[in-house]
Order: sequence, then structure tokens, then C-alpha cells
Amino acid sequence: MQQTLSSTYYTVDTISRPGRIALAADQSWPSVQGSRKVTRIEIIYVVGYTSRDLIPEEIKQGMRVLIGNMDADRDGMDPNSEQAMRVAKMFWTDRVFWIPPEYA
Repeated sequence: MQQTLSSTYYTVDTISRPGRIALAADQSWPSVQGSRKVTRIEIIYVVGYTSRDLIPEEIKQGMRVLIGNMDADRDGMDPNSEQAMRVAKMFWTDRVFWIPPEYA
């Protein structure tokens, strides 16, 4: 069962990498029903631009470089692939790292 928690209960640190969620001052986490076994907490965090026109051009250009290289090097054997990745990352001033669930 999902429950939405009011943002008055927590603060979000989007500057640190990885980001953090912490209990707000003078707040306590809601209690969990004793009869229910809780196995995990799922956090849904919606981010992004509301329109593709709002995406900064430097992010788009970095994506073009990276996708173009991936298309040209489909077998992953091009020795310049690493260099293309470094060039693409130069366009991105802020990075978000994602760990696939199978590696978490």
C-alpha cells in the first residue's frame, strides 16, 4: 500500500551526490502498523524538465555526442569510445548517477 507523505515531514538535499532525504526539524516519521510486515520503503522522486524546449542546449549536445558515438560503435570495439564519453560528459555540468537494481 502506498502512502503519500507530506513534504513538511522531510527535507531534500539535491546538492549532495547522491541526494539525501532527511527528517525535518521537530518532525517524526509516521508509525507503521504493527500487524503489517514492512519490507521496504519506496521513494518516488519526480524530476526533469516540463518541456524539451527547457532542456539546456549543453545537455542536448552532450547527448548527441554520446548517442552518435554509441550508434557508430555498436559492437563496443572502437578504441575512441572512452574519449567520446569524456567529451560528452564535458557538456554536463551536473550529473545524476543511477545504479541499476541488479547492482544495488
